[in-house]
Amino acid sequence: MYIYIECSFTNGYPDVIYALCTLIQGAFFFGGTMAKERTNPREQAFLLVFEKAFHEDVGFDELIAFADSCENLTLSAKARAMIAGIDAHLDEIDETIEGHLTTWKKSRLSKVALTALRVAVYELCFVEQTPVGVVISEAVRLCDVYGTASDKPFVNGVLGAIAKEQRPQ
Repeated sequence: MYIYIECSFTNGYPDVIYALCTLIQGAFFFGGTMAKERTNPREQAFLLVFEKAFHEDVGFDELIAFADSCENLTLSAKARAMIAGIDAHLDEIDETIEGHLTTWKKSRLSKVALTALRVAVYELCFVEQTPVGVVISEAVRLCDVYGTASDKPFVNGVLGAIAKEQRPQ
């Protein structure tokens, strides 16, 4: 399912996070039950990084502060650590992604694909205890939930190439 939400600021707060806090109410993620313990924090990080893609002038700290103010939203410590790591290494992450885009430019990627790639590349490069298969599967799953049909194979292929370089077996 793909839902487009107009992204602008309402009362100083990003609409995407506000919509997630009020409409979804934790049933699907944010406190919902997931099959794997890492899925919830990964999806939380994905959503905040996704929001950041629309509001580059807003810092992650401000987005996290707003997320914390939502009744139905609780960011886990793991999600906060992932967001901090992505924020600290964003330039390196984007360079890695751009180095594996053969016929594409980063600016042409959908926001969902770019966000899934950023979260997954962070895990591949900086969180070595997460298995490669889990990282790629979860990125593809996020594309399935939030993106278009073309995002899944694209993200899978780019991450496969990055994984071979970053974690050769």
